[in-house]
Amino acid sequence: MAVPYTFVNGQVIKAAEINANFAAVGVGALVNQALSGVINGSNNVFSLPVTPLIPGALITYNGQILDPATQYSLVGITVTLTFAPVSGDVLNGVFLS
Repeated sequence: MAVPYTFVNGQVIKAAEINANFAAVGVGALVNQALSGVINGSNNVFSLPVTPLIPGALITYNGQILDPATQYSLVGITVTLTFAPVSGDVLNGVFLS
């Protein structure tokens, strides 16, 4: 299922459209996968399932894109949030793989 993402300029682009463009130039696919780690209100360190093809990833929290300048850091596959999500929250990483 393609998930739409809204960018700052207001455009909505579906992952399937992005992947088609990447495939055309021989680049990997855009993936949206759950982060691993305990979501319990005190843990703020999580992991991407694999190393992104290029450095960087968008991290989403309950469907909202987080700001990497103020809400998380990413080193390798380790994501450190500036807050601790509570049980029931959903964390995903969107990246090239």
